[in-house]
Amino acid sequence: MQVYYKDWQGNRKRKQKRGFRTKGEAKVRRQLNRQLEVGGILITMVDNRTNYARDISNLIYDTYGS
Repeated sequence: MQVYYKDWQGNRKRKQKRGFRTKGEAKVRRQLNRQLEVGGILITMVDNRTNYARDISNLIYDTYGS
């Protein structure tokens, strides 16, 4: 999966994601429960008054669904 985002200077960046979505997910599956499935993502500590926070929230919703 490829994710496109803008850094703090406004430059467009691309990130390649492979395997698990997060390192935490990989660690939990490896150490605790191999049959674990991620049911969703909870976005916390977001100030939607800023354009950056709104853009990141939208990027997360577009990438992982709502």
